[in-house]
Amino acid sequence: VQQKEATQADLHHLFTCEWGCNSFRGNHAYYDFNTEAFRENCGEREDGKFEPKYGKGAVARATLYFLLRYLGDVASSNKEMPVAGFIDWARDDLVDRWELHR
Repeated sequence: VQQKEATQADLHHLFTCEWGCNSFRGNHAYYDFNTEAFRENCGEREDGKFEPKYGKGAVARATLYFLLRYLGDVASSNKEMPVAGFIDWARDDLVDRWELHR
């Protein structure tokens, strides 16, 4: 399997969610806003950035896995949240039973 195909076939960073929230997030980069202005139970979205209301730890751990597993293959941009932000999310939202099972 080619490396690019491997990144596209890796399902570790995919989660089920309510379709409206998934559409609301779209393909926006994760971001840590300094507000609590969430859309219902989805999160906050602004200027191409998105902060989920729930599950930040699971999102952070999946994203960190993906970035480390495919080191150098994932393009970075100035829109993306710095790795330190994902580490904070992972530390602040501990692994729960659902994530252990997953």
